Amino acid sequence: MRTDIEKIPFTAAATGDTLADIDLKDAESMSVLLEITAHGGTATTTFVDLVPRMETLVPVATASSDAMGHPVDLTNQTGIFALNRIGPPAAAKTTISGYGYLIPRSFQQARIKTTMTGAGHTLTGNVYIMRVYS
Repeated sequence: MRTDIEKIPFTAAATGDTLADIDLKDAESMSVLLEITAHGGTATTTFVDLVPRMETLVPVATASSDAMGHPVDLTNQTGIFALNRIGPPAAAKTTISGYGYLIPRSFQQARIKTTMTGAGHTLTGNVYIMRVYS
């Protein structure tokens, strides 16, 4: 078993911006951690979603409109957060996906996007993607 870790920095990401595109076609599973180091502007709401892309089978536990993310609004919070729950895009997530931080392989391609409200609200930080290969 081999684990690959990729760090993708982002600076002043605004609402609707893509923080990372992920390809896991050969990976058995993956984990995604979001590190927020700073909020800019006036933050009202902050959600970061991992949404399926082309060639991705949405897991049985979700509807086609569901996304993966964090269980709370991340407004004005800094630190490292796991994107490991399922729920509606641009909202807090409720259902745990996979085992611990491992996201099922059915997410063959995914995109991490922001949805924020507030005057000039931006995010700065890093996305950590860990892929497990057998």
